[in-house]
Amino acid sequence: MLQVKSYNIFLDLEFKTLRFVGKIIVEIESTEDVILNSLGLTIISVSVDEKPVFFEQKDEDLIVQTGLFRGRLEIEYAGMIPDTLVGIYRAPYNDTYMITTQLEATNARRLFPCVDHPEYKAEFKLAIRIDSDLDAISNMPIKSVQKADDKKILSFHTTPKMSTYLLYLGVGKFNEVKERLGKTELVVTATPGKASKGTFALDVAK
Repeated sequence: MLQVKSYNIFLDLEFKTLRFVGKIIVEIESTEDVILNSLGLTIISVSVDEKPVFFEQKDEDLIVQTGLFRGRLEIEYAGMIPDTLVGIYRAPYNDTYMITTQLEATNARRLFPCVDHPEYKAEFKLAIRIDSDLDAISNMPIKSVQKADDKKILSFHTTPKMSTYLLYLGVGKFNEVKERLGKTELVVTATPGKASKGTFALDVAK
């Protein structure tokens, strides 16, 4: 039996060098050793209550020797941002680029260690450290912004329970058009200078 309650993800993203370091806390329950999916990520450490736990990476799995387990796994890891069209990747436009994600159907494992299957739904809490002149968007509105030297840390509200492939992250320069519909705010995000082209999408979304 395996059940995931939540993922608490922190990403320290280097936009220019296309690298990132991540820290994730997975609240999980398992009747045997915890096996998470991980692809293209370097796992630095796995711990429980600040105590190291033995792990190994095999093919697309991160196998953690927990035995019967109920609690929080803390994982530190690192990755690179390629030019592919899956996972987290660089998307060029004009003479620059943005960083974006495409996690369907089982490519969330390229962004963070997880149980990467649509059947296993959980809540996601995401925070990201980026250059202060960049924007970031995700599934949920920004909850807080903190200055961190020449960077900033954006924290997003916790998502509803959902599959891993639905998580989204975009980093770059963005413009928005938005409109409030009752208690719901509809937002269309575009690259700079293209926001006006989002009005039709906004109308259709309404």
